[in-house]
Amino acid sequence: MIRKARAVWRGSGRAGNGDLSSDSALTLRASVPNLDQDTFDRLAQDAEQNCPVSRVLRTEITLDAKLV
Repeated sequence: MIRKARAVWRGSGRAGNGDLSSDSALTLRASVPNLDQDTFDRLAQDAEQNCPVSRVLRTEITLDAKLV
């Protein structure tokens, strides 16, 4: 069970030609009882690399995830 999590998305919005941007950045801070740092890092990296949204939108998503 996640005790507390906060995620913030930052994208560059629309390009000058009106197209959606091709990148976005997520910041995640989470407090998860009984989850060690290595497991958290592995899960976060897997989520970043296999994000279904980025695949559908054909965009690059970067993730800054920290266990707090």
